Amino acid sequence: MPKTVSDGLDRTPRYSRRDLVLGVANKDGGTHIDNRDIDYDSLTRDSFSMEIAFKDAKGKTEMMAVDGNPVNAAVRQIGHEVLVTLSIDLPNARKTRGF
Repeated sequence: MPKTVSDGLDRTPRYSRRDLVLGVANKDGGTHIDNRDIDYDSLTRDSFSMEIAFKDAKGKTEMMAVDGNPVNAAVRQIGHEVLVTLSIDLPNARKTRGF
């Protein structure tokens, strides 16, 4: 639930891709362990849940509850997108630069 204060602003924590990757690298068993902030702990450990549905040629599935750590899934998706981008763009970039 959004944290609200008297000024009416939504104080829900927001995380960029950079925040997520650095959070995993620096705070969740990466190269070193820093103290995690309360919001990051809440995101990764405190009963996070969401619902998802899948859509394919047969149609859409019912909504299903998913529990766990969304940061790990987000970092895997970021890695996948980097690999796909490199597989498409890197050969042309290398050719353009004479490699």
